[in-house]
Amino acid sequence: MHEKSVAAIKKWLLYRPMTKDGRDILFSAKLTTTGVPEVDAQREFEVTHLTCFLGGMFGLGAKIFNSDQDLEIAQKLTDGCVWAYESTPSGIMPEGSTVVPCASFRECPWNETAWYQALDPMWEYRDQQVQDYFENKKAAEAHQKLVESQQEIQRMREEQAQAQPLGDDATIDEERPTEPPSPPGALDEETASEKKTMYEIEVENSGDAAPKMVVEPATSGETYRYPRPEPGAPKKEVKKKRDVGAGTRRLDGEDADGQDFNVAERPTSTVDSAEAEPGSNIGSSSAGASGGQIPLEDEDPNKPPTHLEFVKAKIANEKIPPGFVRIPHRHYILR
Repeated sequence: MHEKSVAAIKKWLLYRPMTKDGRDILFSAKLTTTGVPEVDAQREFEVTHLTCFLGGMFGLGAKIFNSDQDLEIAQKLTDGCVWAYESTPSGIMPEGSTVVPCASFRECPWNETAWYQALDPMWEYRDQQVQDYFENKKAAEAHQKLVESQQEIQRMREEQAQAQPLGDDATIDEERPTEPPSPPGALDEETASEKKTMYEIEVENSGDAAPKMVVEPATSGETYRYPRPEPGAPKKEVKKKRDVGAGTRRLDGEDADGQDFNVAERPTSTVDSAEAEPGSNIGSSSAGASGGQIPLEDEDPNKPPTHLEFVKAKIANEKIPPGFVRIPHRHYILR
């Protein structure tokens, strides 16, 4: 029974986690299958307190069955739990957590980009959402300037109309040629009528010939589309998921056991371009896993976080050690 169990563990479960110091250690993953692992095996690269007995099991079996390979695995499994204990500020590893697996058992250099992407699986969508925000904001500002300019033109027209109650006739009166005085003696009716006609033509020709500027009223325009809908999710459903408190945005999911967990919360802070060093504390969530918050300064509540902002805020608020991805079970249960 021991030999069959060890063979299955080595084939399906053992993996090497990515660590910042490149430590050569092993852990046992969690595998889900319907009975045909070659087809539907799904592994969760977890680090759990209860699997720390595995090093001792491999060690005892290696001595009993004279297996040098199993003895080496036993040492790496034990060193893995030592690393997990050393990674936390309290010196006690969490009951359950997940880490980033290595692609190879032989070499596994530290890759911070891969770690950040594991912390934020929606990193591409998040950066596209930020780009959409700035584009829509620019379009909204341009539209607002157009509306204000048209309102100013309308205001000037109203002021001019109040200053000249007669409207366009007042302008015509100023430029209307004066009627020459009648010569001594009364004119006959035919001459007077002919004179009046010429006068009216002259007035029409001397009128204000400047074209009037016609400005179409600005429309309210289409409200810019923000936030960008999640891939494959209906708009109304996305809105319900994102409207969680003022200035926060939460993305919920389920772990492999069906338990709801908070993947991440929207930080309400921006990052200065100079602050690009990993591990700097920025952003804030409405309630981090530790119960603390990062102070905010000069925040635009409508701006979505970038991938870098989101990750750094998650690391700071949830106090995630390097190499770890998620710590859904922070308590430690003695059994």
